[in-house]
Amino acid sequence: MSSRLAAILLAAGVAGTLIGCGSDPSSQVPATHRAVTKTVELKPDTTQPADPQRFRDATGWYFTTPSGRYACGIVEKGAGCQGPTKPLPADMADCRAEPGEPAIEVTDTAHFRCLTESTYTGPNRHILAYGATLTVNGYTCTSARNGVTCRNDRTGHGFRIARSTNELF
Repeated sequence: MSSRLAAILLAAGVAGTLIGCGSDPSSQVPATHRAVTKTVELKPDTTQPADPQRFRDATGWYFTTPSGRYACGIVEKGAGCQGPTKPLPADMADCRAEPGEPAIEVTDTAHFRCLTESTYTGPNRHILAYGATLTVNGYTCTSARNGVTCRNDRTGHGFRIARSTNELF
């Protein structure tokens, strides 16, 4: 008898033994059904507003996420974040070779941009806690465990950046 066939017969025997144990037959789940679970991180219903003055610098309002993965800022004409994300659009493939760093930002609309300077990494970045929202200069950014979301309050356009996903809206 092959080892594969033996393993299948052993598994069937164990399953039969477990089903035959003294529990109420009406509460048993048939062995052919499997429970499927999916982990979903829920967005908080409410966020805590952050004090803009705590994040203020001469050229804008800057923050970093608690993980340190994203450096973000709200400046005169937009909001943006710099940090690892994928997938990147095809036109950003050479950005790191320029040298540069991909950034995602929102002005009137949201878009990717290759930066050769630290536009959104101000000198005195404070941590914007998960669940906190910074609203200033017509833009709102929210820090969450699953990324950062920033939007233009007037147009509704914005972005969400995370390690393995990003979204422009």
